[in-house]
Amino acid sequence: MAQSRDEHTFLYTAAVQAVVVPQRAFSDGSGYTEFIEMARRFHEARGASGR
Repeated sequence: MAQSRDEHTFLYTAAVQAVVVPQRAFSDGSGYTEFIEMARRFHEARGASGR
């Protein structure tokens, strides 16, 4: 699951474990937004496959 805040996103790898991705890691806001959208699509597709 991906959970976004103003300046960073949490990518949960387990119920109590997450990778924090700061917005400043991207050269612009559109790259950050694209990354978040891709992460959400990946998570949804992975959940649908049952893995």
